[in-house]
This record gives sequence, structure tokens and C-alpha cells, in this order.
Amino acid sequence: MDRIKLDEVISFGENNRYCYNHLIGDYLTNMQRRWIKGTYDRNKAVKLLEYYYSNYVRREFSKRTEMGYDPKLNIEERKAFAIHFRNKLENEFLKHIKKIKK
Repeated sequence: MDRIKLDEVISFGENNRYCYNHLIGDYLTNMQRRWIKGTYDRNKAVKLLEYYYSNYVRREFSKRTEMGYDPKLNIEERKAFAIHFRNKLENEFLKHIKKIKK
């Protein structure tokens, strides 16, 4: 695993405004809805956040006006990327939301 490249991609995903807006607006909203309902699954959240990498972070990172090269992560690195963001979103946002009691 190339830890330097992974750290670079994680940093870009956290600091790029376009990517971060999609992370909060699309992915966090989905996770919050499932958290409140009580159907939240941590393993499925990892898969969801792998899509965040492929749909937004990798595309933006590859643009000539941003970093200018394709940060193609292997399977292990994509999983580490997704676990980082899952833990970040759980700790910063989801822990403070109460679940609906049935």
C-alpha cells in the first residue's frame, strides 16, 4: 500500500470544496437517514464511500487544473480511504444524532 499517495488523496477529498460538498450533501445525508431509521450498516457505509472516491475525488484529482495525474488506488487503498471517511463522518456527525425508538 502506498501510504503517501493514500494520504494525498484523503487530504484532497477533505479539502477540495466541490468534493467535500458532495460528501456532506449526498453521502452524509444518506448515512444520516439510515442512522436515524436504525438500518445503518458500517460495512455498507464503506462501500458507499468507495463510490465517493471513484465518482468525485478521483475525477477532480485527475483534472489538469488540480493535481494533474490519476491517483488510481488499488482495492486495499480504496478500502482504507473509505474507512477513513466513514470513521470521520461517524465521529463528527452521526454520534450526535439520536435514533428513532420503535
